[in-house]
Amino acid sequence: MLDGLRAELPEFGSDLAIDGSDLSAYANGHRTISKDGPVRIGYSDEDASWGHRSAISTRKGGGYYGFKLHAAVCTATDLRRLGR
Repeated sequence: MLDGLRAELPEFGSDLAIDGSDLSAYANGHRTISKDGPVRIGYSDEDASWGHRSAISTRKGGGYYGFKLHAAVCTATDLRRLGR
């Protein structure tokens, strides 16, 4: 696939812009059901994990439970690749 893209768009991949962002999970990631309560047997979203984000002008920094998303864009062709 990449060879086909490069044949059609020789500038593909020459200039990349990469960014990452956090996406909070709807699920609760705490180990216990309530304060000093029983330990959870499982989580409703087992793919999510704990992470840390830095503060920006509109959001406080600190821990979050969810996902880390990454995006890479070829600025010459506007083709995108998303991953987590």
